[in-house]
Amino acid sequence: MKKKKIIIFVFMSILQIIMILFLAYVCWSGGRYFLSIALLITTIMEQFYIITRIRSSKKSSSKEK
Repeated sequence: MKKKKIIIFVFMSILQIIMILFLAYVCWSGGRYFLSIALLITTIMEQFYIITRIRSSKKSSSKEK
């Protein structure tokens, strides 16, 4: 159970880093309509993160709060 949580945490942190780098690139290039796509992707990622949190909390009793 702990290994799965660590894998999910590492995966989410890598995705967050990728999103930050993508947003930095968008700001650097100065494309404004890319920013809306980036916001859309971030909202999708947030929804995915919430879903994974709900699934992990359902499997194990909520220890972390």
